[in-house]
Amino acid sequence: MFTIENIKTQQIYTHVESSQKVSFYPDYTKGTYTPRFHVHNYKPSTKQHKQRSFKAFKNFNEATEWADRVCNMLPKEDAGDVHALTRIVKGIKHVNA
Repeated sequence: MFTIENIKTQQIYTHVESSQKVSFYPDYTKGTYTPRFHVHNYKPSTKQHKQRSFKAFKNFNEATEWADRVCNMLPKEDAGDVHALTRIVKGIKHVNA
């Protein structure tokens, strides 16, 4: 379950159990929503990135359900760790394959 803690930044949701922060970005040209996990250790090239996304969804509900599923598997001490999130996402893909 997600909550919005700061009314000024309504686009940032916090997962209650894991304390992971997630934003959901709409792509109006493609008609999709992308959950972006707020992380502290994602550096795919020479520049540090503060968010990591994995896939896009057809609607907001699908995006929030998937992100909630990922966050439910994330231990609280691993919130914001891109490596822990990547392991969970790969595990979900493997189960669904």
